[in-house]
Amino acid sequence: MTTTTKLQPAPVIDETARLLTEHYVFPDIAEQLAGLLRRRLTEGAHDVDGA
Repeated sequence: MTTTTKLQPAPVIDETARLLTEHYVFPDIAEQLAGLLRRRLTEGAHDVDGA
């Protein structure tokens, strides 16, 4: 039997943004990328259907 799980992208995006801003070699670019990821999250671009 297979159980379908709704994947939640927000925790992944949050952690990715955190890691970028803490470790990326170019801090200004890291902030831009983190902002882009978060903006795209609110737009629904990272939504997945679990299939």
